[in-house]
Amino acid sequence: MVIHPDEHESFMMKRMFIPLLPALATIALAGCTATAERTAGDEPLVNTYWKLTDLEGAAVEAVDNQREAHIVLHTEENRVAGSGGCNRLMGSYRLDGDALSFGQLATTMMACADGMQTEHAFLEVLEKVSAWEVTGSNLTLKDGTGDDVARFEAVHLY
Repeated sequence: MVIHPDEHESFMMKRMFIPLLPALATIALAGCTATAERTAGDEPLVNTYWKLTDLEGAAVEAVDNQREAHIVLHTEENRVAGSGGCNRLMGSYRLDGDALSFGQLATTMMACADGMQTEHAFLEVLEKVSAWEVTGSNLTLKDGTGDDVARFEAVHLY
């Protein structure tokens, strides 16, 4: 085959590009899939900082100069960590599809002037949790009868 000098560069580009087509197609499709997942907008349940916003139908506000009540479900060893607002909490959880339950939870033992009633109610609610649902950036925890017992909002720390 004789290639005219003006066509040599085009021929060489095609020759280098054609073997790359399968890899480029894979990358393009992966990018579309990732975009579709982001478009769906649901935050992942695990490894997300969930700030408590509602407890058994009542709005929850952070107390000045204290941590906000929150949980993070870590995938590593199914550990949960967070805060009741005054004390840190830690323990384990079990996740099976839409079913979620918490094992025995431990907390630090500080006494705070404000927010202890909310913290105790939060810990009691976590013991009743049997299911979860994430819609967008909101997590709802449900009890065994399907009633909403706690609502959270995803917070991006980075």
